[in-house]
Amino acid sequence: MSDNNQITVRGRVGTDPDIQVTPGGREITRFRLASTRSYRDANGEWRDADTEWFTVKAWGGFAKAVQDSIRRGMPVIVQGIFSCEEWTSGEQQRSANVITATAVGVDVRHGLVKHFKVTRLAAENQESTGTDTDAPARSGPAAPDGPIVPTDEREGADNADTGDQAVTHDPVDADAWTTPAVS
Repeated sequence: MSDNNQITVRGRVGTDPDIQVTPGGREITRFRLASTRSYRDANGEWRDADTEWFTVKAWGGFAKAVQDSIRRGMPVIVQGIFSCEEWTSGEQQRSANVITATAVGVDVRHGLVKHFKVTRLAAENQESTGTDTDAPARSGPAAPDGPIVPTDEREGADNADTGDQAVTHDPVDADAWTTPAVS
C-alpha cells in the first residue's frame, strides 16, 4: 500500500511561473499559489480567513505546459501531492507548503478558457537528433520539446488552418486576470 498526501487547492497564482532545468536535465516550473477561505460571521457578513501560501512544482513536459498556460493573478485549481519542505537560511529555520502538481487548471468560475490539445512537431526535433522525419508527432506531457500545434478535439472539426505550421501562442494578458476595484 502506498500512502501519499493528495491535495486539491483552489486559489490565485501569486507569481508568474518560473521554469528551470535541473543539473540532471529535467525541467521544473515553480509558482506560488495563494488560497483564502471565506466564511460568514455571526452577522451574516462575508469574512476572509488567513491566506495560505503554497509553492507549486510541475516536472517534465508538464512544466512547460504550466509555464505557457498560466500567469500571475489567474484563478486556478491545483491537484497534487502535498509535502512540507524545511531548510535553514542563515540561522533561521524555514519551511514551505509544497504541492507537486499532477493537474493544474484554470477555475472557469472566474472567466472563460479555450482548450487546445497540444502536439509537438516531430520534424523539428528530428532535425536536431538526426532521426527519421517521417515519424508521427507525439502528443501529451511526455512529448519532446518542439513547436506546439493546437488541434481541435471535436469530432469532424476542421483543422486545416493549423496545417504543418508551428503555432505561436499570444502572451496572456495579465490585466485580464486582475480583480476589478469595487466602487
